[in-house]
Amino acid sequence: MSGANVWLVHFPAASDLTVTFAPRASAAEVMDRYGDAEAVTMIDDWDGEPSCDDCDNRSRFGNCMQPVEAGIAESFGLVKHPDNGDSCVAYERRGRLV
Repeated sequence: MSGANVWLVHFPAASDLTVTFAPRASAAEVMDRYGDAEAVTMIDDWDGEPSCDDCDNRSRFGNCMQPVEAGIAESFGLVKHPDNGDSCVAYERRGRLV
């Protein structure tokens, strides 16, 4: 599965969580990842490839604003993703339909 999709994850005793999966994930995969969720709803589906250039977590200077979540740094710092976000787990598409 290429591209990306955005899911709203519903929890019984907590606020809903919006998450982006790149590459795309199925509802079953999202439920697997968030085992305590009671339901998931897809809110955006996108055919493009993830890139730092179109990520909400990219600063205006080109650095990642979520380097720990992206797995590219052990603590916050000014860093860029080594493969321009192609395999980034913290990718959030700019302008998504949320």
